[in-house]
Amino acid sequence: MRGNMGKKLQEELLRGLMEDTISLVRIKDVLTGGISVESGFAEAVAESNSQQITVNTAFLEKSAFRPKTDPGEEEIKTFWDKHKENYKNEEARFFTVYTFTPAGDAQAPKPGDISNATMETMNLVENDIWEPLNATNGRNMDQAISEALAKTPDVCKMEKKSYTAVTRKNAPQEINQPINQSASDGRSATLLDVAFSLTGAPALNADADAKAIEEARAKTGAEQISTMQVLENGQVVLVRLEGVTPVKALPYETARNSARADLLESMTVESMNKAAAELNTELQKAEKPVEQFNAIAGKAGAKTAAYGPFINPNALLSSVNLQNAKSQEELQALLDRAMNSRLAPPKELPVPEEVFQAVSVINPGRMAQPINTGDGILLTQLVKRELEDTPEFQIKATQQIAPALTAQAKSMIMLDWLKACIAQYKVEIAPILNQER
Repeated sequence: MRGNMGKKLQEELLRGLMEDTISLVRIKDVLTGGISVESGFAEAVAESNSQQITVNTAFLEKSAFRPKTDPGEEEIKTFWDKHKENYKNEEARFFTVYTFTPAGDAQAPKPGDISNATMETMNLVENDIWEPLNATNGRNMDQAISEALAKTPDVCKMEKKSYTAVTRKNAPQEINQPINQSASDGRSATLLDVAFSLTGAPALNADADAKAIEEARAKTGAEQISTMQVLENGQVVLVRLEGVTPVKALPYETARNSARADLLESMTVESMNKAAAELNTELQKAEKPVEQFNAIAGKAGAKTAAYGPFINPNALLSSVNLQNAKSQEELQALLDRAMNSRLAPPKELPVPEEVFQAVSVINPGRMAQPINTGDGILLTQLVKRELEDTPEFQIKATQQIAPALTAQAKSMIMLDWLKACIAQYKVEIAPILNQER
């Protein structure tokens, strides 16, 4: 039944994928044969990745720029009026979950597999319940399920549970159960995703009463019933959507507190960005930028610190041969050793990778572009750059960096060719989410 069909489909897909891959590799060889990056460019990239830098930093903490007094009511209302599209109710859904628990052992032989008991339940649900419901546009769902289970009572048991006004934020934990992707339709990760992927249900108010919900249930159609889903615990599930609370703009009275918080945030960020820009400009204009850095930044209320010399954290970790790790503990030990190296960025340095990228392209004494860390603005100044000049460095540039850059260039050429083909021949690519099983 479904199991054999699924295996046959997977084999056909694998064969097709292999054929396409082989064809693309051959085309790539024709398009990019003989292409390689210049050695000087590879050396420049290697030099940039391996440089050792020392930096000065000045941090402007976001909380220090929060307005001392609250905005007035008129100011809040004006802000809400300009941004009212941002203040809407969250979509809520009314749905019922039908859970079919196999009568036999649903324990999978290994992760990702499904047991024989679950497979038998899947065949029953799909062939005797879902397909007939789809053919009759979803009518009499409860009756169809009862009749199917009565014919084969030893296969599984069914439990039915209804949920009202569920949003993505307030959904109960059991609705976030993960779905076995190898056994289901591959469109959703959890039951909650399934419930929010269905369409065609009538509109209901968030506080809809039992009568309104029952009337909505009576109008259930095939487009409101999910395809069969299999949970990781071996249970098989169908979801029926009964109603949706439409999304609409909230009135000022309801949105007022959110608008006030957003206004305060906007005022804080604007003030912080202005102070950061002014401080950055002042540091750029200093006669002795490195020597005067701490005094100028400290006067502006920034917290200052110096770090270095250190190298790009990505280069540091790329030197770790992760494939040599035989266990998670050994892998962690390799990573710890790399990050505890003499040249590792200090743990106290915010966003070390961004800092390195920002200062790796400027001259000593100059200021890099400000970095927003989420809780403040970090200003960085390059104090000193040291370049590696060893035989090992030359080997790295020619035997590691150059081949990687060449492969990247070939992939970009191949991608440009594919884009041109898609445009020229007007190829339409259907999203996986829209494909039928």
